[in-house]
Amino acid sequence: LRDGTVIWTSPAGEKYVTHPGSALIFPGLCAPTAPVTAEVQTAEFVDKTAKMPRRTRTRRQSQAATIAAERRANHHYRTTPRPPPYIPDEYLSYLDTFPEDRESIPPPF
Repeated sequence: LRDGTVIWTSPAGEKYVTHPGSALIFPGLCAPTAPVTAEVQTAEFVDKTAKMPRRTRTRRQSQAATIAAERRANHHYRTTPRPPPYIPDEYLSYLDTFPEDRESIPPPF
């Protein structure tokens, strides 16, 4: 109904009436509203398919372009050099901070 009341009919034929819970707190909100009138559509708005956008490419062309773009992105990802992985200082020992061939380098004195 217009005031928010719902009447349920069970398969057995019994009727149940539910009232909106907000009627206890806000009784002014559940007042019946004016009847709604439906607007009559004019002839210019009847055909909605004319307003749909057209495809610029076929589905097959669109799928091929998507696959090609993904392959380009994968190739770029594989061929682009990445920075070395970050290793926190607490994982390094003192000797790890020197070059690998430290025995072959003569002392500076």
